Amino acid sequence: MTDAYPVIVVGASLGGLDALSRIANRLQPDFPAPIVAVLHTGSQDPRRIADRLGSRTTLRVTCAQDGERLVPGTIYLSIPNHRLTILPPGTFRLTPTTAINGATADALFLSAARTFGDRVIGVVLSGAGADGTAGMAAVHAAGGIGIVQRPDEAESNGMPISAIQGDHPDYTASIEKIAELLQTLVQEGSARVGPAALPREDLLKADTGRAQAAAVLKLPTDLGV
Repeated sequence: MTDAYPVIVVGASLGGLDALSRIANRLQPDFPAPIVAVLHTGSQDPRRIADRLGSRTTLRVTCAQDGERLVPGTIYLSIPNHRLTILPPGTFRLTPTTAINGATADALFLSAARTFGDRVIGVVLSGAGADGTAGMAAVHAAGGIGIVQRPDEAESNGMPISAIQGDHPDYTASIEKIAELLQTLVQEGSARVGPAALPREDLLKADTGRAQAAAVLKLPTDLGV
């Protein structure tokens, strides 16, 4: 895992696989950052999901393995009935869980924030529920960037709306603009590039609300990280 580029963590549920596929399809073949995604897909075979996503992108797509180290230019997917987190210096931990979906995106985001600090980009896509909201607050508390899919274009807008209301993400954008934004951020080599360097058209800027989120990393958590 190189320190030169941000780490991108993604949370999604209903409609999220299609959203992530559309983003991945628009990323350049030399996209240098790792992408780690928690998709609430129930009992679906994660290998088939990885194959489906892999058919839409030139990037490598695989299921995360316990103890594996992150490699740039790869999309890693969680597997059902497991909580996926990232431990220093950048290795995966898979923990069995009996919870159905649960706060798995929150756990991933929080562990990434603790491991990588301000080099994390958190992305919440289509899905029901509130998973990802607390995790996005942790990303912000660490100095990272929060991006949310526009609720009006999401197949299920629960997760996007919750993330917007709960933590005021830096950007709420269409799928096409999210892909452009990620490409720009990794080309700059840091999640903390100045707003003037980011593509502005059709992006809805929001207050970050970091003061409210600052205590998240210090609070006790039951997210298993």
